Amino acid sequence: MSRLETLKENLTRLAHTNPSLARDLIKSDKNDLVKDFEFCNTDKKELNLLHKKKFNPYTLHKQSGAVHECSEWLAELKPNCQVLYVFGAGLGYSFFTFRKWLKMKPKLHLVYVEPNLSVIFHLFQTDLGRRILNHPRVHFFNFKSKGSLKQLIQHLSAEFSQYKAKVITSPIYCKRYPRITACIQSELPKAHDSVSTLLKEGQHAKNSSFRNFTGLAPNLDGFYNGSMCVDLLKGVPCIIVGAGPSLQKNIDVLKTLSNHALILAGSSAISGLTSQGIIPHMGNYFDPYRRVYDRFMTNSAFELPTISCARTFLEVSRRIHGPQIYLKGSTATPVVNWIEESLGFHGVQNEELISVTSSNTFFAQLLGCSPIIYVGVDLAYTNNQSYMKGITKEALKDEEDLDESSSEFAFNEDMESIDIDGNPIKTRYGWTI
Repeated sequence: MSRLETLKENLTRLAHTNPSLARDLIKSDKNDLVKDFEFCNTDKKELNLLHKKKFNPYTLHKQSGAVHECSEWLAELKPNCQVLYVFGAGLGYSFFTFRKWLKMKPKLHLVYVEPNLSVIFHLFQTDLGRRILNHPRVHFFNFKSKGSLKQLIQHLSAEFSQYKAKVITSPIYCKRYPRITACIQSELPKAHDSVSTLLKEGQHAKNSSFRNFTGLAPNLDGFYNGSMCVDLLKGVPCIIVGAGPSLQKNIDVLKTLSNHALILAGSSAISGLTSQGIIPHMGNYFDPYRRVYDRFMTNSAFELPTISCARTFLEVSRRIHGPQIYLKGSTATPVVNWIEESLGFHGVQNEELISVTSSNTFFAQLLGCSPIIYVGVDLAYTNNQSYMKGITKEALKDEEDLDESSSEFAFNEDMESIDIDGNPIKTRYGWTI
């Protein structure tokens, strides 16, 4: 079969599995698809691709041997995941290793993310490209710009949200695209785990954002629209307070700063601050869990101006006496967005992240605060403690509350890392992303 016939067969199949990519390949000018890359051979007569740069041309695989290069690259790989993202498809030689992994379980998926449409065009002219494309659990995706990469990350995180993910990058793309490599390896797992966590919460009726929102919506006319607060405190310093062990050593300093910066605290941190005689300017009870309510009941600042959103545990919202500032938007439940707009909540869409510190950071940036300073945000078990002394480590647990300690709730799995001084420390997976 000629290369042209192989390409036509592959495009026909691709039209069923990824019609947008097939359409891009078909509609692209052939001259654009061949101007940057052309076939060449390795020293072992394997097909290779040469990038025809005027200065410093390079090949996608080592000239000494493409298959051997992939074998060395992947020799130590232990893909403890269900979906493996590979940045850089090349001419598909990595598939020789990955097909063995795919045979291990029926729910494993391999996803090639390739920025050069020309590379995919050349790959699909080969018999190996045909074999890869015929595998039901191998997928190809392309992006053309930073904006389209962001959209692709959002798409992939939703498409494969039920699977634990890992990202690796081909050796040549590590060298040629260091910034994109860093972005993909950082943002894709983060988006993946965010969607997975939100969906897991949604599956659990007691923690459903929509359940909380339906109880909250009839009273939204009494809330301030936080999404309209753009640059309201432009240039004002903001101190975002977490409940980590390091908060204790900064208490005395915080007591002197209430007239010099906006102090914005998360749920557990509010209890920690009020127990030390500090009333933050604003609070945020972000999570949809019963234990947030239990912590809320231990603080002494019920009239504190408080940030709420669709996720906020309903019983907390009902018992806040002070002004409530509502941040619109729900990643997990898009219908919430429509209801909010219908109720007159317009403005900036809240990025529904999965920690109260991230939510506070979003709001501080929305306000235009600068600089933003973090206190008590340890992101680790400092001295083997997760909270400042005096803050209850384990709040009262509702029998229907989401069990984050389960093996399925990967966001809160403990792991080993290195602290700012280079010493080993225990942290949590969710804190690292």
